[in-house]
Amino acid sequence: MIICDDKKFAFIHVYKTAGTSVRSFFINHPDISIRDPFGSHIRIDQLHNLDPRTKDYFTFAFVRNPWDWQVSLYHYVKGAPKHRHHHIVSKQSFPEYLDWVASRIDKQHETGETNIQQRDYLLKDGKIAVDFIGRFESINEDFHKILKKIGLPAKGLPHTNKSKRPSSYKEMYNNETRDLVAKYWAGDIELFNYSY
Repeated sequence: MIICDDKKFAFIHVYKTAGTSVRSFFINHPDISIRDPFGSHIRIDQLHNLDPRTKDYFTFAFVRNPWDWQVSLYHYVKGAPKHRHHHIVSKQSFPEYLDWVASRIDKQHETGETNIQQRDYLLKDGKIAVDFIGRFESINEDFHKILKKIGLPAKGLPHTNKSKRPSSYKEMYNNETRDLVAKYWAGDIELFNYSY
């Protein structure tokens, strides 16, 4: 998550949706000053509570196809020894990982855990509360729209934090795991209009 008071925008960083690349672009941009007072991944409702001025800012985020998102998350966590779930995921096959995440979703109402779904970051009172949602699959086009909106010239986005993984997410799935993602991420799939 980053905030730019000069240009009056805030970026909500949904993990593994090119957010590190977006952050890198703005952190290294010579014409703007950004701040990151609340950490990388906070929800829009949290941002508005912590910094009410941002309610009037242009807010944006990126989302990703949930099947692709899970493949990316799996490979990222498996390859990141410092990640808080590495000790669990590093020992799991992809189907085991999906079962584990699904069990966390099942327990959300008991544990109060959030941020398992992409929409968790973008909803406030059950409604989309960001001004623009870009798609990972059209990142450059959507990023240019964002730059135009905030008054910066269109430039390419650096590709950082790339996970080592198969070139197509579909290589990781069988019918059972495909259906599991369809069930547990149905809200994201419907809200953001994704299909396998």
